[in-house]
Amino acid sequence: MANRIKKTGKEKRKIDKVTLDLSAYSGRDLYSEGAVEDMLLQIVRTRAPKEYNRVIAEKRSWNILYHLSHIRENIVDFLPITKNDNVLEVGAGCGAISGALARKAGHVTSIELSKRRSLINAVRNNYENLEIKVGNFQDIEKNLQDRYDYILLIGVLEYSGLYIDDEYPFDRMLEILKGRLAEEGRIIAAIENKYGMKYFAGAREDHTGGYYDGIEGYRDTGRVRTFSKKELISLAERNGLYTRFMYPYPDYKLPVSIYSDDRLPFKGELTETGFNFDTERLRLFSENDALDSAVESGMFGEFSNSFLVEMGVGEEALKGTLIKSGIKVLYSKHSNERDLKFAIRTDIVEGLLGDRRVMKYPCSEEAVRHLEIMQAHYLSQKMAYEGTDLAPNTCRTIKDEAGEFKCLEFEYLEGKTLAEAFDGLIEVRNLSGAQIMLRKYIDTLYLLADEDYSETQEFRRVFGAVRVPEGEKSMMITNIDLIFSNIIINNKWNVIDYEWTFDFPVPVKYVIYRALYYYLGSSGENAFGENDPYETAGITREEKAIFRRMESSFQRYIAGDRFTLVTLNSIFGRNSIPRERAVRLGGLVQHPERVKLYTDCGGGFAEKDVRYIGADVEDGDIVSFETVIPRNCVALRIDPTEYPCMIKVLSFTVNGKDAELLTNGSILEDGVVYFDTSDPQFLVNNTWAGSTVAFVYKLEVLEEMFSNSIAALIRDKEKLEKERERKGFMSRRKAPEEGQKYNRVRL
Repeated sequence: MANRIKKTGKEKRKIDKVTLDLSAYSGRDLYSEGAVEDMLLQIVRTRAPKEYNRVIAEKRSWNILYHLSHIRENIVDFLPITKNDNVLEVGAGCGAISGALARKAGHVTSIELSKRRSLINAVRNNYENLEIKVGNFQDIEKNLQDRYDYILLIGVLEYSGLYIDDEYPFDRMLEILKGRLAEEGRIIAAIENKYGMKYFAGAREDHTGGYYDGIEGYRDTGRVRTFSKKELISLAERNGLYTRFMYPYPDYKLPVSIYSDDRLPFKGELTETGFNFDTERLRLFSENDALDSAVESGMFGEFSNSFLVEMGVGEEALKGTLIKSGIKVLYSKHSNERDLKFAIRTDIVEGLLGDRRVMKYPCSEEAVRHLEIMQAHYLSQKMAYEGTDLAPNTCRTIKDEAGEFKCLEFEYLEGKTLAEAFDGLIEVRNLSGAQIMLRKYIDTLYLLADEDYSETQEFRRVFGAVRVPEGEKSMMITNIDLIFSNIIINNKWNVIDYEWTFDFPVPVKYVIYRALYYYLGSSGENAFGENDPYETAGITREEKAIFRRMESSFQRYIAGDRFTLVTLNSIFGRNSIPRERAVRLGGLVQHPERVKLYTDCGGGFAEKDVRYIGADVEDGDIVSFETVIPRNCVALRIDPTEYPCMIKVLSFTVNGKDAELLTNGSILEDGVVYFDTSDPQFLVNNTWAGSTVAFVYKLEVLEEMFSNSIAALIRDKEKLEKERERKGFMSRRKAPEEGQKYNRVRL
């Protein structure tokens, strides 16, 4: 439905509830993304905010993701802004942050240079307490009458050189804003770190698009620039402002976690640097490993990709509180890429007396029930764990002034996690001690597993239709998140997270498998030396495959119909070129984790029916994925790559049974297929709606010299041509390529 636009005078108009102030507008937009903004305006006019996630997947555009993703709000969502606070947002853009501020604050004044962007903001964020002022910041600021409890500069400070008419524009910007602060007010600035680890690892500088421009001092790159931590501290101090630093991860644009010097990341905790949406980049080394090393050296703050800087006039006030709320947020983690009914935020906060607590908040109305169930599971686990070394962390419900559910509060526990204890033993090569501790963990879980496992409908809904071996044991109440990093050793083995607890039977081996899977994923598959921890747990190779499928189904259950950043990256992420491959190939390589699917619902394969799914890649070349065949599908086409390659088919099943697979490649031997085309294809005929297809293959990209040699060899071997089986099943419908022939793959 179109928004109502009402003129309230020559210089102001109402767009539904939002006031749009044009009194300082020059009459033309000095900055525009052109057609992208027209598309954004159409989207926010016709689609509900809950649909934006799907729109992003449909449009496959960094610009659409950047402006519409709800993850953008994470950078301010955790701030303890209340309805008593007056907020100024400088550089509101298309309103990615404005809505979150309006929901929290008493009043929000947003300043934006572009009228078009301001209109997008007003249409998407229909809040009565939001006023948008259009025009240059310096012109608008002269006529502001208010003082502000919070002044937000989200990705704005670095552009001061373009819009502040002064010899020292960055200093002048802070000087102006300082004069607009209310008593105990705060400036909150989000900005890239010019020495961010991603830039050393090969990412392009966000503003210039060049490699190493910030690191090299912004030579000949105009007046847009970012700063190091030390430079930002000096900039603030020159203007009479004290600073407190927080560190958005992986960066401030799409932050998943917010760290601080009071709660830095643990080793192995950083796992989200694989996103690359805006432009291609190099990947010269593992950013996560390098940041882990920086943490151990006490240098994480210097190399964090982004900063969230709190600036205020009083040093003591900054140390004690983050504004008048009386609390200081030490850490915030958003788990809001999930289905709305599971979307939550976890904060570690500190009160005026130094007391710390862990708080879990719903990120949607639907998630309230999820947290209420978590509180119930605390009570059930407290009883179930009696007589064992396990104890659930204390949990209680907090309600608001109206008596409605607000959040859950947990005791803040200190001590080593079980993962850190394993790390310590393995680091000094005390592998026997690590084995003893692992054995204790396994025995403790089996002590609780006093029931025989039996499959239920609820199990299939969460973990999929898998065939669990007979004789498995299960617990009465199963917390599948008993991973090593969720257990703190402090008198007892304290379980600090039991979000994913189920009251139907789940194999206890799967719980153990998850603990090992996630620990080895961060510490290395050979962490336990020659001792195979899966063998210690009695988990066979076949069971690992079953549990891996269960985990994939569980992750799909959590995500629901939402597209996570990992999935979006597999759909339209840009190339990240590893150092070895860049040297070897001297060019770009496509994503092996990006698999293209065509579905034929009776009209043949067409681009409009294509979709991308994210596959798992192990050891660099083992690719695996599962997908469910949609309704009315009569044939499925799988395009694993977009370049000549060799593929060894390891397994292909439909509903767990081996199935026929056809290909347009050349069969070299059983299961080995050579493609001399940039359009490799596998075809599945006689599909059934709702069936689960599972595909595992080994992929080898071929350099041109080898590809040409193999192609010539095949052409010379007439007997290979005679052995190729031709199947004309495409004659019934339009083929993607006229005359395309397919061969049957034998495993």
